[in-house]
Amino acid sequence: DTSTLRVEVNASGATNSLCGINVEIRDGEGLVAAGQTSDEKLDLIVPLPNPKLWSPDSPHLYDLTVEICDNAGPVDRVGSYFGMRKFSLGRDGEGRPRLCLNNQPLFQYGPLDQGYWPEGLYTPPSDKAMLCDLELVKMLGCNMVRKHVKVEPARYYYHCDQLGLIVWQDMINGAKAVGNIKSFLTILFGSKRRDDKNLRTSGRHVYDSRYDYMRELREVVEHLYNFTCIGMWVPFNEGWGQFDARATAEWLKLYDPTRPIDHASGWFDQGGGDCHSLHVYFKSLPKLKPDEKRAAILSEFGGYSLKHEGHLWNCDKNFGYKKFKTSDNLTEAYISLLEKQLMPLIEQGLSGAVYTQLADVEIETNGFVSYDRAIMKMDVSRVREVHEKLLNT
Repeated sequence: DTSTLRVEVNASGATNSLCGINVEIRDGEGLVAAGQTSDEKLDLIVPLPNPKLWSPDSPHLYDLTVEICDNAGPVDRVGSYFGMRKFSLGRDGEGRPRLCLNNQPLFQYGPLDQGYWPEGLYTPPSDKAMLCDLELVKMLGCNMVRKHVKVEPARYYYHCDQLGLIVWQDMINGAKAVGNIKSFLTILFGSKRRDDKNLRTSGRHVYDSRYDYMRELREVVEHLYNFTCIGMWVPFNEGWGQFDARATAEWLKLYDPTRPIDHASGWFDQGGGDCHSLHVYFKSLPKLKPDEKRAAILSEFGGYSLKHEGHLWNCDKNFGYKKFKTSDNLTEAYISLLEKQLMPLIEQGLSGAVYTQLADVEIETNGFVSYDRAIMKMDVSRVREVHEKLLNT
């Protein structure tokens, strides 16, 4: 909103002889803005007139050079990049809360990405492999990906910045999942549970466990804060290790007021954060219940399964919420799900949705692609067409 860039330098081994910083902002080869300090302050606000805004359709990035100076001149220099954009919660023409990018409502859609690999489990085989996954998401016509209970190497987010993919970033949950009976009741009947009492249920009755979670949440935010693509923080998922989600969201909003928060993805909503977040499997997508303060998101749904012999991690186990035998049948069912069930919800106020999932993971066979990334399970052109229709609804 202010068309400015704030540069704050944390100088390791800084001495009293430092006397300021120089900042240059370039768009390609051209210098578009610059600034400097003439005292010992190592932070600076640089005006950037008429900035080119970052978006999935136009992921514009600026180059940045920062120099630290002493009385004799520059003593160190670092190069980086940044994007100008604003993630926020706003309202549409009918007054309903919506997720916004650059002050405009933007429906955000993409797959759940757990980041599993047959070669290294949580370790991708190469930077190129990560990039290929993200290029597939973009090729399918999505504008977002939900990074599920995993923090990736910095290169992952760099690629998302470059490609124009918004990232909904989960926190790693820890502790333990809520018991099966409670989970079953939640899935079928939407039962509620307070998360600030009986902390033993979620394995958070030990103070050290809660302290470690909050410390690591802060570290994750600090680590990823400067990536342009991060458009949502997700502290808890489906009650796994969930405690004090509302208070956690309030703290997180103070620590990083620049991004919306899905405080309790899927289950055990505590009425906090910026989103009313639903997970829907096994049944048809429900009509939305109005929430005057929070945007409605479908943070998991679908999970349609198709297994391919020779591309399975475990031939005896292949989980999916609805199973199909051919690519054509799977493609038809997926398109029908989006056209007949998901798109009408956008008119009711739905702001974003996450399909389960990008790639198969071990015993789960409900990815767009197989675990080894060798088989694309649906008709790419038809899927892209329905995604474009979805995002233009």
